[in-house]
Amino acid sequence: MKQSQIFLREEGKAWLKRNEAKLTGEDDPVIKAIGEYKIKPKRVLEVGCANGWRLKILHERYNCWIRGVDPGCAAPDKTITKNTASYLPLINSCVDTIIYGWCLYLCDPEDYFRIAMEGDRVLQDGGYLIVYDFISDYPFKTPYKHKKGLYSHHYDFPKLWLGNPAYSIYGKTVQYTGFNQDETCVTILKKNLKNAFPVEK
Repeated sequence: MKQSQIFLREEGKAWLKRNEAKLTGEDDPVIKAIGEYKIKPKRVLEVGCANGWRLKILHERYNCWIRGVDPGCAAPDKTITKNTASYLPLINSCVDTIIYGWCLYLCDPEDYFRIAMEGDRVLQDGGYLIVYDFISDYPFKTPYKHKKGLYSHHYDFPKLWLGNPAYSIYGKTVQYTGFNQDETCVTILKKNLKNAFPVEK
């Protein structure tokens, strides 16, 4: 069974229960990076949004439209849909900011191309794609300590989009040496499809 299915069935909810007390806006690296790079989001989607705590802070701060996707949570008001990064229940080009909030390391590697495609599909040209996750110079995996048979994947996840010339790095902040002495990073990509292929004469 794929990791995504296990998280949808049980582990997403278990993750949320284990971590709910830690989900606050205090010293959040994503919110800090959005402010530091002077991004003013109007329509935000967060993938791996947990209970929506970061989205609520962004809504209060920027009065932006918010939606979330998470395998362990759904909101009665439909601001959060229970789903995975592989299937984003939104129409094309409907958000100007998409956040992958500490979730890609748990996704199935066979879904990476689809995840990148879905993120690109819903993001407007000129929008920002923000990845907060482990960062590694080379790909590897480690056993996921909370459930046997699952793995944490380590990779430079922004590369999933940087293979497309429409995407470039707008900002990058290595936050700290975190879990298991791994570096974590907030990387902000900007989408510029209009100018990705300049005309040569």
